[in-house]
Amino acid sequence: MIEALRGSLNAFIIGIVVTGLVVAGCGAPASEPGGALVEGAAAAAPTSTAPRAETPAASPTEVRGDRETYVNEAYGFSFEYSSVWRLAEGSNYVNLSRGTVNLVIGYRHLTEEPNICCPDQLPEGELVDAGVVRCGGEEIEREALRCDGETKAVLYQGMEEIGFGELRFLFYLEDFNADYDAAAIAQDVQAEVDKIIESLETFPAARDFATAMPRPTRVPATPEPTIEARSEPTAEPTPTSLPALAEAAPKGANVRSGPGTDFGLAGFLDGGESVGITGRHGDWWQVSYEGRSAWVFDGVVDAVNTSDVPVVETVPTPVPPSPAFIPTAAPPSLIEERRWIDVDLSEQRLRAYEDGEVVQTTLVSTGLPRTPTVLGQFRIWIKLRHDDMEGEDYYLEDVPHVMYFYQGYGLHGAPWHNNFGHRMSHGCVNLPLDAAEALFAFADVGMLVNVRE
Repeated sequence: MIEALRGSLNAFIIGIVVTGLVVAGCGAPASEPGGALVEGAAAAAPTSTAPRAETPAASPTEVRGDRETYVNEAYGFSFEYSSVWRLAEGSNYVNLSRGTVNLVIGYRHLTEEPNICCPDQLPEGELVDAGVVRCGGEEIEREALRCDGETKAVLYQGMEEIGFGELRFLFYLEDFNADYDAAAIAQDVQAEVDKIIESLETFPAARDFATAMPRPTRVPATPEPTIEARSEPTAEPTPTSLPALAEAAPKGANVRSGPGTDFGLAGFLDGGESVGITGRHGDWWQVSYEGRSAWVFDGVVDAVNTSDVPVVETVPTPVPPSPAFIPTAAPPSLIEERRWIDVDLSEQRLRAYEDGEVVQTTLVSTGLPRTPTVLGQFRIWIKLRHDDMEGEDYYLEDVPHVMYFYQGYGLHGAPWHNNFGHRMSHGCVNLPLDAAEALFAFADVGMLVNVRE
């Protein structure tokens, strides 16, 4: 195995997020890894029900023949892509995947602060000048990371932000194959990505960023937030006489572009602020927010007059896909990576290795028997200082130091319990807060995570 495998694809994930990337929480596959994608999240509640199945989604797109157009009205931009690409939308990023190749388009408004980390080193390979691509009327420099004659990644503008008015964009293309040796991005795929970037257009944003504030520092909400009691109307309401309303709880409520934390943030309701309800999908209310359709979670609002609210058939957005092939977990003595992470489910212990030595270790809490943690070898695909997670019976905001390594399974801090050393989660690997922070600083995007019994 070449040295590149030890280095990890750590410098490509760059996105700018102010209120948390929206990724499905830590669910467990319905059968085996690589099977049906399911939704859950790392959480403390051991009495939760099994994760619910999730279906690949259509993000907000327009279809024209074999071309589709992604439109982000909140931020004010769009781009075209071929239907051979699978699109997944997160808060302040869009992921397009084709096999094991991924194109990530990160974006932010200049008033927003970064949430996704930007590592400072590349895996093994040589950066080669790959010409330019035009975007928004300007030329963007391209560099290809090549190793053993194959392109492993393409960097745009040296991984610097590209400004278009008040928007900032970042592009990167990489092969997220579990085996770095096998990673290879074909020329025709690179040419297709050039067309996607060249098609990017901006227009007036629907969201008002004039009052945008830096991301607040919060402790994750409890699974069952307290809702202030409301007095009932003196007159008995009728289904058609009073409008259906959702009033935000005292701590406020996130407004999203779809019914789930896989959808981007569209705004925020202050405590006591109300919006009209137009539909329902599961535990989410469809609302009218600033003149457009949006969604709020039932657990953070007080909904009234909802007896006639129609059910909306909406398909959730999936997290970015993982490689189809998942290597079997190996004993630490057989792993040749320079820096990597080992999770031992039998011991409920995590160890971080560097040059063959354990440099960090901590007790953890992994998945309960009905929501087990996946086994195998994976690679961290994104790092988030904070993220929101939700499942059947909980909704947690600002979970700290999250590093997803397979679909919605991740390593993260868990401030809601102190029972480390025992299985507690819905599939994620829960860490004590200080250990999660230290591991977050140690790990890079692309780092190997070996999960074994």
